[in-house]
Amino acid sequence: LGGYDVESIGATLAIVPDMLLLSTFGTRAALIRVDETLLGQRVSFADAGSADHAPLDGVLASDGFTVTATLFDASGADVSTLSLAGTTVQVIDKGVASFPDLVVKGTAGPGFFLRFAPSWRWRCDNRLIDSDCEGICCRAAPHFSVFPYDVRLVPSVINASFENAPLGNVS
Repeated sequence: LGGYDVESIGATLAIVPDMLLLSTFGTRAALIRVDETLLGQRVSFADAGSADHAPLDGVLASDGFTVTATLFDASGADVSTLSLAGTTVQVIDKGVASFPDLVVKGTAGPGFFLRFAPSWRWRCDNRLIDSDCEGICCRAAPHFSVFPYDVRLVPSVINASFENAPLGNVS
C-alpha cells in the first residue's frame, strides 16, 4: 500500500499517509503585522515513495481526519491559545487541508512558527517517529516575525529644553 502507514489498533485498522508537504497560497504584504491574516497554508498528504508527491486524493473528508495548526514563539512555547486566531482545525479532503484565515493576535516579535499535525499524530509520538516535525507525522513552517503597527518611543525623562521647541530646532 505505497503512500500509507498501516497499523492495527485493537479491532480497527488505521491507514494513514506517510508524508506531509506544506505550501503557501494567497498574497500578503512583505511584513507580517499583528492582527493581519497570514499567508494561507496548505498541508498535502502524499506517498513518500512517489516521484511527484501528488496529494493522495483518496483521503476524503468522510474519513474524518483533521489537521491542527499550532503557533509557537521563539522559545518553542505553544502560544496558540492566547495568540492564534482563525480556523485552527481543518478537515482533510482529497489529501489536502487548507488554512486560509490564520491570524497572530495581540503579540509581536521574532521567531514565531506554525506547526501542522494530523489527527493521527499521537500514533507517531507513541512510536517515537518524526519528533522534529520533518514531514512524516507533522510539518513545521519556516520561522517568521510579527511586527506591531506602531512603535512609540517614549523617553523616561523629557528635557525642559524640548518643551515647546519647533521640530528640527531641538538641541
